[in-house]
Amino acid sequence: MKSKTRLLRLLALFSVIVVAIVSAACTLRAGSNNKSALLKILFLGWVLSPFIALVWVELYSKAYLSTAKVWRYFLMLFIALFSAIAYMVKMKLPGSKPAFIFLIVPFVSWILVAVFFLVTGRKSNKPL
Repeated sequence: MKSKTRLLRLLALFSVIVVAIVSAACTLRAGSNNKSALLKILFLGWVLSPFIALVWVELYSKAYLSTAKVWRYFLMLFIALFSAIAYMVKMKLPGSKPAFIFLIVPFVSWILVAVFFLVTGRKSNKPL
């Protein structure tokens, strides 16, 4: 069981990191016509923030129950898949305004993360 959990953890971390890189590339590509460097940095920070938070929590959290860890890995995989699909589909649609998707996907991801930690934090002695 432990080896399966370890494999799931590696898959989740790898997926989050790869999709974070792809998301950053999509964000920069979508904002390539914008002349404001500040706006590009803000969008990039917002798009990457859920990924950074998930990796940070995974690397520094030791107190969660093993079942909560497995569910956290599934959450990481779901957010990675959801984000990749949303950004890639948006990049293929001609003539659409990309800003909305780059605002809403991180927002939904943060809601999912918050709900997850509210639910699992009550079952663990220490959430972090």
